[in-house]
Amino acid sequence: MPAGRGDRCEDCYWKDLLEKRIAICQAGLGNGLAEEFGVFGRWLEARRGANVAAIRINKYLAFFQEMDAEWGCIPDYKELVARFHAEGLRRVRLAIQWMEQSGRLKVDEKAREEDSERRRIRELGERIDASTAGGALWHAYRERLMARLEEGKTSLRSVRMVLSAAADLVLRAEGCVPVQPDLDAYLLDKPGQKANITGFVNFINEAQGVSLVPQTDEKRAKERSKARLERQLIAMMKNPEDTPEFRRKWARVAMRYFHGQPMPKTTELTDVLDGGLVVRSRGKEYWVPLPLKIMRPRNGLDQGLIDLRTESLPAAKVGGS
Repeated sequence: MPAGRGDRCEDCYWKDLLEKRIAICQAGLGNGLAEEFGVFGRWLEARRGANVAAIRINKYLAFFQEMDAEWGCIPDYKELVARFHAEGLRRVRLAIQWMEQSGRLKVDEKAREEDSERRRIRELGERIDASTAGGALWHAYRERLMARLEEGKTSLRSVRMVLSAAADLVLRAEGCVPVQPDLDAYLLDKPGQKANITGFVNFINEAQGVSLVPQTDEKRAKERSKARLERQLIAMMKNPEDTPEFRRKWARVAMRYFHGQPMPKTTELTDVLDGGLVVRSRGKEYWVPLPLKIMRPRNGLDQGLIDLRTESLPAAKVGGS
């Protein structure tokens, strides 16, 4: 028993403190949720220990008090999301986990995702100044899309994606009504957004009586994308790490740079002797080089290795199986 503890050991001290704090919190709740709070507190103790539970238990009181004031019990998940939003529920994730594990609550993944999408749309609206000409167009476009959503003609995720593209275009135009050079520059940077931005472009044409055309220069877009990927590779080459995480991150960028292919998360990576990685994806094998400082070949050859001193990017080999 530590000195100064008297007749109580460390565990007893934290257990007694937890019980006192639970009792104090219960005094601020109605009978139903007071009992539930006690059950939750002892679940937290069993999961994290009396020490952690005693320190953290008070942070959950406000959550239980709001449920007590609103419903007097634990409501269903949709009501919780409507009240606290997905972000608020993440702050009390252990309480939600307890409710779910004990059968008090059934988490609705769809409701949570929809709330997250609505939060992202609200955040986009906060970035766009409605007093500007371009901002006013964006907000009017949002109202049209939300009306289509209420009619069941589109999905919340689709609304968020097209509004995100429209917000990027308005911000690029610095709040003004976007013109053709703004649109061309945007699609040069993000050619993959052409489908998402087309609806907003049509809305601008209709509202302003103009004739903007969403068009992409595939050759220039590929050149800019290639240059961006090369900058990423060079930046990683300056601080290489001989870890699986770094190799996977490196391989993901290198696959796009050397082969123009995305790399799925489950892709298998294998070291090879000539200083590179074999990436097995969709039934094919691709070879990408590694930075010199990460891996030196055991056979003494430098073939395929990237030298940090020259920052040169060699050509990649392609194989099939």
